[in-house]
Amino acid sequence: MDRRVVARFFRIESERGSAPVPEILDRVMGLPLASCFRTIGSYGVRMERVEHRRLYFGDFVRLQTENVPGAAGPGTQQRPLGLPNGHGLAHNAAFAYDPALSILALQANRNGLGPGTLAGYLADMAPVAGSSYRVIPILKSDAMRRLKEVRPSKLEVRVAAPDDLRPLDDDDSTVQQSLANMKEVAGGKTVEIVVSSGRSRQPLRSGRVRRLVRWFAREVEEGRGGIEKLKVSGVAGDDEEVAKVALDLLKEVLQSSEELTFPNNDMDGSYNIRKVFIRRAFQAHNEQLASLFRRDGP
Repeated sequence: MDRRVVARFFRIESERGSAPVPEILDRVMGLPLASCFRTIGSYGVRMERVEHRRLYFGDFVRLQTENVPGAAGPGTQQRPLGLPNGHGLAHNAAFAYDPALSILALQANRNGLGPGTLAGYLADMAPVAGSSYRVIPILKSDAMRRLKEVRPSKLEVRVAAPDDLRPLDDDDSTVQQSLANMKEVAGGKTVEIVVSSGRSRQPLRSGRVRRLVRWFAREVEEGRGGIEKLKVSGVAGDDEEVAKVALDLLKEVLQSSEELTFPNNDMDGSYNIRKVFIRRAFQAHNEQLASLFRRDGP
């Protein structure tokens, strides 16, 4: 595990009629490990060590049972790890969830433990059939404020692998297919789209632009699509005082990071260090998160 650990912040949104997230986490707390295991996409995952105080804490774990690397010493050749049948490498991502604000802090992990996998796990573990969840990246407070206020005149997106994007609705599907078609026809390494209002004073559709930005930001967090650029520009303010706004969304996701030292061969000790880090991250951003997502707020 790298010493540099990053926690990113997300808002969990439920489709109408879905089971409440706290109900799912409470259910996981009462189940044996084997009953918490689910296959989401191509990943075998489960939640472990789930506990509830004011926040929920736990570890989101992926069992890697294929393409398992070997072991070697300074003077010995590689050899199989010798794992028992059905066992694999355990990749983990500590998390904390605030049920009052529906905010998740998730340790960044590129081994299949992104927010999309977690959303699929919640849906599979939900006691209500058909439950569905979206785990949406939270932008820094200033960026979120500017995105809400801007009247967008330009959206810029550059993608290297549009076929890897996973649409969430018909609008996403239309954009994803257009990007894939353009890249295939032209045969380029990347495809870039710029949607602009040109010289017209009529802005782009603000709600649709924000919705697309949130989807692309989620795909960035999942490591899908090879998204290299995600920018929105426009103006904000009234007729008497108009200000230009330019947002580079790839640099604006709310996160905390620290360098940590982990004990060898001590899973409990490693988890406790990561849990304390996640708690500190929540405390550092608590005031900002509360102001952005009060129960009576947006």
